[in-house]
Amino acid sequence: MKILIIEDDDLKMAKVFNYLKEKYCCFTIDVMRSWKSGLRALVFGSYDITIFDMSLPTFDINRKESGGAFNSFGGEEILKEIKRRSIGTKVIVFTQFEYFGDDARSISLKELSTRLELSFPEIYLSTVFFSAADNEWEKQISQAIEFCCHGDDSND
Repeated sequence: MKILIIEDDDLKMAKVFNYLKEKYCCFTIDVMRSWKSGLRALVFGSYDITIFDMSLPTFDINRKESGGAFNSFGGEEILKEIKRRSIGTKVIVFTQFEYFGDDARSISLKELSTRLELSFPEIYLSTVFFSAADNEWEKQISQAIEFCCHGDDSND
C-alpha cells in the first residue's frame, strides 16, 4: 500500500509518519508540505490513501518561500481536484482544529466532516482529530486504513 501525507506542521507530520511506519512497516509513505506539492504528487503518483490537513499553505515553506496564501479549506480543494481528475485515492483528513474559516463562514469540524461525506462519498474515508495530548487519533487512522483495505469485503 502506498500512502501520501500532505502536512505542513512538523509535529503532526512526524507523529503520523512515525506511527504509520511503525504500525505498517511494509507501506510506502511519501510526504508533501503544501497544497501545490501535494496535488502534484497525486497527479503524477499513485496512492491508495492520502492523509492531509484541511488547512494548508499554497506552496512549500522554506528559506526562500513563505508558503504563499494560507487556505483554511485547502484540503477540501484537494478533494475537489481528486474528484475532478478521477484520481484513484481514498482520503483521511487529519486536523488539530475544531473550527475552520473566518468568523463569517466558520464551520465546526463536525459540520465539515458531514459536508465532505456528502460531497465526496466515493473517496472520503474520515476526519481524524489530532491531539498531542492523547493517542486516540492513532486508533482512528488505523480504523480508516483497515476499512479502506478490507471494507469492501464486508457485507455489514
